[in-house]
Amino acid sequence: MRDKTPIREQVAQRRAPAPERVKPLTLGDLQRGGVKRIECECDWCRHDGTIDLAPLIEKAGTDAAYRDVAQHFCCSMCGWRGISAWPIWPGHNPKRTKRNGPPLPSMQECRAVLEATKADLSTQGIERRAAYVRALQAQWPELTASAALFVVQQLEDFEKPLR
Repeated sequence: MRDKTPIREQVAQRRAPAPERVKPLTLGDLQRGGVKRIECECDWCRHDGTIDLAPLIEKAGTDAAYRDVAQHFCCSMCGWRGISAWPIWPGHNPKRTKRNGPPLPSMQECRAVLEATKADLSTQGIERRAAYVRALQAQWPELTASAALFVVQQLEDFEKPLR
């Protein structure tokens, strides 16, 4: 005999299929795969370099997830935390092709734009920073708000403040 329960109840009783779980790549997996170095490139200044895997394993351990470790990388030239990193697998070409577009402006260029910006010194810090961010984005439209704010904060830490 046919089941006469309403279709809504039948659908509610169905179990969703269990999602396929993939184990995250760990530093130990990279080491077992023959990786000795990780190549990195700064998203800001395009500075590139390599990091040896052995010191990372000593510090974080073999069970540390690669993506968790890689998100803590920071550029040694400009301090930007947006770093693209990829392992150099044995037998593969270690150099990736450079990204499209030029690197973002240098700090000296940004300082010149900010010094030319007439920000009201009586305004609160956040409003003054917003004016500086708008000035940087007007000069370089490809600059994101977070990148512009990073520049403003870095330049405020220099000896000669922007205020």
